[in-house]
Amino acid sequence: MASIASKARAQNTARVMLFFVFLTFAAIIGQTWMSVLEDRRLTLAAEKKNALIAVRLLEEHAVQTLRDADRNLDNVSESIVLISRVREIDEAALSEIISKGKQDTRYLNALQFVNPRGVSLVSSLEYPAHQIDYLDRPYIAYLMAHRQQVPTHHP
Repeated sequence: MASIASKARAQNTARVMLFFVFLTFAAIIGQTWMSVLEDRRLTLAAEKKNALIAVRLLEEHAVQTLRDADRNLDNVSESIVLISRVREIDEAALSEIISKGKQDTRYLNALQFVNPRGVSLVSSLEYPAHQIDYLDRPYIAYLMAHRQQVPTHHP
């Protein structure tokens, strides 16, 4: 009888040990799962914060670039107005003013001068003069039909 009781005690001890091994294994899996979820949450929060900072920096850069470009375009248009007070402006003078303005800054690369016949006279390496008919563009056709209308600058 003692041997049966001893055997039963050994089986119970083995079952308890096996239960604790499974319980430990489940705790390890649960802790690992919770760590992965927490790491994911923290990583996504950090990436969102870094992305928002990057977007804000890009926005500031874009705003500064647009302000600089606006100021440079204003300088070119002021030069045209000042010269028009001294002498009559012809295509060569406009081409010269715009070309000089493009040399003074990096922002005016896409600025072109199109004469009343739709011919582009000023181009840059980045934006070469295209062999297209500008008269097909509705805003150019409108401006050429209403030459007395002068575009105004609104601050």
